[in-house]
Amino acid sequence: METIIECIRVFFKSQGHPVIGPPFFSMLDSLMRIPSFYPMRNLSSSTFQVNLLESLIEKGLGKGMLEKISTKNLPVITSFYASAIAADKKGFNKVYCIICDADINRVGVAKDPWESRVEYFAPCGKVAQRLRAYGVSDERIHLTGFPLPLELLGDEDLSVLKRIWRRDSFILIQKENSGQDTE
Repeated sequence: METIIECIRVFFKSQGHPVIGPPFFSMLDSLMRIPSFYPMRNLSSSTFQVNLLESLIEKGLGKGMLEKISTKNLPVITSFYASAIAADKKGFNKVYCIICDADINRVGVAKDPWESRVEYFAPCGKVAQRLRAYGVSDERIHLTGFPLPLELLGDEDLSVLKRIWRRDSFILIQKENSGQDTE
């Protein structure tokens, strides 16, 4: 496992290198690429990234964390998919994964999603649909919305949010009425 961690360190140190950095990060971008949302289709088949994560977990990725938390019978709540998948593979009964982005890569779901017990908190409908396409059952997807701090909302009546919405709606209506492009 130390070898893997050292490889990752070297990889990220190479980012600033003009010859090595761009090809490495181009490769990373292709590994993390999320397929087009449309057309809707079954995306539950395993990918290279899913197989790689599974292999890393089998080689000990997350082992220390799992040993530490296995001493107590508590649910595992994480915002990192690898931790959730590792805990699920280890046999933890209650594993929850909080998705923090507006989309998710296939690697964020277990190799055999229909056998997994991970429950996902999806911030938006697109993530929920993507999880379904990856093979996660509806019973394990909980649509939560994005949590926003009160400073952005104004107060419990959402005064700032409503004011911004009214202003943006007014601007959009003015553009539509004047024939301007609204995009």
